[in-house]
Amino acid sequence: VEEDEIMISTNHIPILSLVGHGGMGKTTLVQSICEEGDVVKDFEIIWVTISTSFDATSVTRKILESVNRKTPKVGSLEPLQQLLKDNLKSRKFLLILDDVWEEEKRNEWEKLFAPLRTGKRGSKILLTTRMASVASVVAKVMGVGIECLTLEGLEEDDNFELFNHHVFAGLDSHGYEHLKYTGERIAKKLGGCPLVTKVVGGHLQGNMSFEFWDRFLHKGLEGFKGNAEDIMKVLRLSYYHLPTELQICFRYCSIFPQGYCITKKELVLMWIGSGLISTAGNETKRIEDIGENYLFQLTRKSFFDVKS
Repeated sequence: VEEDEIMISTNHIPILSLVGHGGMGKTTLVQSICEEGDVVKDFEIIWVTISTSFDATSVTRKILESVNRKTPKVGSLEPLQQLLKDNLKSRKFLLILDDVWEEEKRNEWEKLFAPLRTGKRGSKILLTTRMASVASVVAKVMGVGIECLTLEGLEEDDNFELFNHHVFAGLDSHGYEHLKYTGERIAKKLGGCPLVTKVVGGHLQGNMSFEFWDRFLHKGLEGFKGNAEDIMKVLRLSYYHLPTELQICFRYCSIFPQGYCITKKELVLMWIGSGLISTAGNETKRIEDIGENYLFQLTRKSFFDVKS
């Protein structure tokens, strides 16, 4: 047996934590890492979104679902742990724990990590969180050193490039020279947060007048410092400016847990089945086409993240 295939029950898997407040691009960065050729070649990638609901049983079940692409038939923790051990004993894995908040339930972390120690040497865990304290707790439970990368905002030039990419998407930017200086001032105030820049770009594209942009600069971004509360304020402002029919369709999606993936067709059919889409005023269009247009508009304004 080659050395890297020896199973050791006390294997301490290294954990790298990406830390940054909401919208800084932690998940996007991890998605990019998982698409790298060497990563795809060397690891079996296991992706689990944690969010604010955390217990060892549910997370272990999610890991098994990611590994086997199906829901395990057992329900309690011990058989789930044994099943996970059996599934991982010959795998070199990269486990993504995305959007982790839990920093207190050390006992639950111990239960979660116990079966993960049976994978091949070289297995790794990559964790995203908004709190450096989470990175500290999980490293201590696993018995490894704290490896932490804090994501800062984009550099000013990069953020302005991202802003222009979204605000002028599908448009000839040369026709809007009168907005360039105001756009630079807006992008500068956003503090390099990619999500806010994307959302603001989509919001401003809805009204390409100097008056609208200038009002957003002086009113919409009044007192903006780039903290979590300010970011939510800007996101809500963008939501409130959506047409009512788009607000209703977006609110419907609150029935899904955070990180839930669904196909475009499934979501449009759910909207239709729930009576959220009307052909009134669009009698010549198929109701499916209207729903797809709603989804396109919400995606363009960064209310949805599309995976290829």
